[in-house]
Amino acid sequence: SIPDSVTDIGEGAFDGCGQNHDMMPIEDIGIIPQADTSTENVRYSVLALDISGSMGSKPMAAQKASAIKYCQSLLSADGSNYVAVVSFGSSARIVSQFSNDIDALTTAINRMSGSGMTNTIGALTMADQLLSAAPSSAGRSIVLCSDGLPNTGGSSSSGPFTSSDSSSYYS
Repeated sequence: SIPDSVTDIGEGAFDGCGQNHDMMPIEDIGIIPQADTSTENVRYSVLALDISGSMGSKPMAAQKASAIKYCQSLLSADGSNYVAVVSFGSSARIVSQFSNDIDALTTAINRMSGSGMTNTIGALTMADQLLSAAPSSAGRSIVLCSDGLPNTGGSSSSGPFTSSDSSSYYS
């Protein structure tokens, strides 16, 4: 029984209710579900790019081209999309705050140069800090690009991957 005051039933409102053969099709009672157009897709993505010494010239060039292509693709998607860039070698640093300006992102990515170790935990920590400022209703992601395993920075003594077994990762 649906009261007369109901003027709209959102898509998926009856998902998980099970099948009821006695139920009248919703179209027959004059209420047609409509897509919610009041919300817009908003995405925040952090690119964490390895600039350690092992990246060399060819891997670094390939990573930069891929990162720029990713930015172009994300920024051309429907909705409001923002990308931030974090680089990491021996330490992590913000190369670009969240932006939807492909020219500024391209310039920031192309200015990166490599040296040092691979501090993956530093990059992930910095990416997490950037994303924590994004609206909770927005889609949030981290894309990590690296040619190797972490060899500097923090480690953990608990969890599925710990500092005590890290030597086996280098096989």
